[in-house]
Amino acid sequence: MILVRNSGEHSPGPAGDSQGAGGGGLIKLNVIYPVVISPLTNEIKTYNNTIIGLIPRWWNDISGPSDNSQAADPDADHTLSCSPGGGAEANGRWGAQQQEMMLPGVISMTCVGVEYYHGGRSPYSVEWGYNWLVSQQRQIKPTDVFIANSGWLKALTALLNAERQNAAPWDKTIDVADRHHWVLGANGLGFAYSAEEFTGYADGGDVDFTVIPWSKLASYLRKDGIVRQKYWTVGTSD
Repeated sequence: MILVRNSGEHSPGPAGDSQGAGGGGLIKLNVIYPVVISPLTNEIKTYNNTIIGLIPRWWNDISGPSDNSQAADPDADHTLSCSPGGGAEANGRWGAQQQEMMLPGVISMTCVGVEYYHGGRSPYSVEWGYNWLVSQQRQIKPTDVFIANSGWLKALTALLNAERQNAAPWDKTIDVADRHHWVLGANGLGFAYSAEEFTGYADGGDVDFTVIPWSKLASYLRKDGIVRQKYWTVGTSD
């Protein structure tokens, strides 16, 4: 697996200038995402084509410019970074150990979209997860992991809220059944989210990542599911 990088630097658009009150400097545009180069099976080709097709959509979702040769909004940098495992490279948390901790047969990644206006107090960030089941050539579903009607959703919600309460104050819950928050790993079920999804207000665009160990979910996991039983007693919440 390799990380594809597309980067560009250029002068601000018509409404900005290199020394303007908005902060000045070159505008930076970065796109980073993982593809698999070996073994290049038909299943892997499907994944590669799918992720390559999703990148323009995700770039548009973070208000990125149409291409790296044109300026975005005045004095605005944009970064889309999707890296294997939990914690994207944009946050300095990605490394080989995260890739090694992916579940067999599942390609999992954390994506961070960052928009930063030069001269602004802080960047605005959003974070989400993506999980691809190679053999089925599709995104994972909750039923790939959990026993239907076992109460897993209620238990998972309580566990995530407890972890968040230990980490920082929160006002509301997120939809833990939304697979766009999920990042599956050998150490547990990771949740990628923006802090304001818990607090309900913009707090500088912070993003966060929380892991619920499989050991805390073992009674709800399918024995024939994608999380093999050897992982049910492994993992720590960090």
